[in-house]
Amino acid sequence: MKLITIVLAFFIFFVNFSVYSNTPNTLQTSLTIYKNNFAVVNQSLEFNLTTSPATFEITSLPNQFVSSSLLLSFDGELLESSLLWNLKDFNSHLISAIGKDVNVFGPNGFNFKGKLAFISDDGVIISSEDGKSLFISELENYSILATDFRIENLVPKVTYKVKPKKLGKFQANLTYQTFAIKWTGKYTAVLNSAENKMDLVLFAEISNQTNLDFENVSLKLIAGQPFFFARNYQYNSKFLNIQYDALMAQEASPRIATPIEGEDVFEFYQFEFPYSVTLKKNETKYFPLFERKDIPVEKIYNFSFSDYSNFPVKGTPTTYFSFKNTKENNLGLALPSGLIDFYKIGKTTNEFVGQANLTELAKNNVAKLPVAKSFDINIIAQLRDETKLSRNVTQKSFKVELINSKDKDVVCEIEYHFQGDTKLLESNFKLKSKEDGKMIFEVPIKTNSKNELNFKVEIQTIN
Repeated sequence: MKLITIVLAFFIFFVNFSVYSNTPNTLQTSLTIYKNNFAVVNQSLEFNLTTSPATFEITSLPNQFVSSSLLLSFDGELLESSLLWNLKDFNSHLISAIGKDVNVFGPNGFNFKGKLAFISDDGVIISSEDGKSLFISELENYSILATDFRIENLVPKVTYKVKPKKLGKFQANLTYQTFAIKWTGKYTAVLNSAENKMDLVLFAEISNQTNLDFENVSLKLIAGQPFFFARNYQYNSKFLNIQYDALMAQEASPRIATPIEGEDVFEFYQFEFPYSVTLKKNETKYFPLFERKDIPVEKIYNFSFSDYSNFPVKGTPTTYFSFKNTKENNLGLALPSGLIDFYKIGKTTNEFVGQANLTELAKNNVAKLPVAKSFDINIIAQLRDETKLSRNVTQKSFKVELINSKDKDVVCEIEYHFQGDTKLLESNFKLKSKEDGKMIFEVPIKTNSKNELNFKVEIQTIN
């Protein structure tokens, strides 16, 4: 009778083990990261199912995933699924703190500072910068304070009950979203000495702020604006492990071994990496995407004022760099948004001249980016005369004085902003453009001299 009981108990244990201990083998992981701070993870999983229906668990999920986005695709029938958030135990947290700065407090005012180097069932080891090591075998009377260490307390576990069409090798595809992986564009532009051409390099800054490592994944980056409404997680970007996988941004004309060309996909622009990528938890990497050389640029000085300015308006113009996104200009591709650092080739080093924020730029469009203030051009705009012709019609005359202290001739844009229906009555310089409630004049100024713009407008308002 005992033998039968033992055999039966073993049989029950074996059946339960086969049903509930199906651990998936990850065959492949692909990661698609969007610019508005969320990512889609696709994983190909393989199981060995010996019963039907079968139950299996998936625990390799980041703490910061969107629970409502879980999608399991397979050849069979899904009977039920459940999500459970388990609390980590003390030792799990302590293991996660290995390599972090810690402060140990003990009996009788004992204190020791260093890095947590080792932990096991026998105790812990803390190493200090001066080469000393502290071994603690019993933690009962000690407290360990870890700095710059974020606790990820909840561990997600998803359980699926399925009815596969056949037993044995069973493959499924798991898809979910997370807000803890993001990418941004970072450009480096190097101007030639004449400031009329530039070399442009785009880097992708990718941050993995989840609690998981993504090893050897297929990677796609998406530039675009998909609608998305789920917001059940906000990540903390305070602590980052920065790693450069490319040349540093301040280098001029870096050479990219494997440029990654983008392509149009749906309403977005996609960069697909031709090689596998590893993103460690709490890590930020920089990948070069593409470079373009000898892009024609125009340097523009611009000074603006409006009808409602407090006259006289005094100041210096803003310096812009403008370029057209066309194939003829060695571009002609969708440019993702991102910061651009501008450098100019110098005698011995490349000098930083300014930074601008590029919004998404479609093909054949023009970018006009402010990078600096020109301190050696001074401008004074004055309202010379104002005549009210009727309740809704007013004429205004303006005088703009420009003083050039540079050792070269320049051309400066004067940008006048207005409201209502405004027309130009007279001007001593030709109007360059009129659109979107503004007029732009171009005024040349000889070196170490001054010039003057005078113009008159008529403004009709609707009350």
